[in-house]
Amino acid sequence: MPEIIPINRTMAPEFLSKLVRLSLKGKRSPKEVPRDHKDFLRILSAAPLNRWCLENKNLWRSIEELVENFRPEMFQFFGWGTNLVFLKSSGHFGCAIGATQADYLIIIFPNLLNLLQSAAPRAGQAILAHELGHLYNRHAEKTISPLEAQIEADTFAYQLGYGSELEQILLEQSGTEIQVRLAYLTSLWASDLKETDH
Repeated sequence: MPEIIPINRTMAPEFLSKLVRLSLKGKRSPKEVPRDHKDFLRILSAAPLNRWCLENKNLWRSIEELVENFRPEMFQFFGWGTNLVFLKSSGHFGCAIGATQADYLIIIFPNLLNLLQSAAPRAGQAILAHELGHLYNRHAEKTISPLEAQIEADTFAYQLGYGSELEQILLEQSGTEIQVRLAYLTSLWASDLKETDH
């Protein structure tokens, strides 16, 4: 299978679902629940389509560091009853696709790959966390506004400890939606500070 897969948002969800199921067929028991990040990484690395991530040591290190911040419910969501595959393609940053209720893909584009395999990967991890947030919040299955989806995905990244990096990425962009997302991030920090003071 080629290392770079020509894939985009318009591809049929049925095809994506079949691709993931084929990749993971017979690789793990559906009853297997990851207890911690090591269990989860073992399950993630079992997918043949994720082999390219393992072969890139700097990229895999970035994924490991991101996953270490997961909460137990996140391990269960992404590691039990769901199949998560990372694909590499051309485009800008990344794209999350919920092909079905149980099959999820994150497409990693060249600039995100460069960030993730750099010596300072936290900005890339923030973007990847945001994309995982779209999947975790099941945005492919919901009818919500694009702005609401972005805020929910930002919140997921914030909860993993990537608020500062996400803010820096957003500050490099412009537009009303960006301002709303920045304001929401500020409200999360304010809320956390208030809770700390009590």
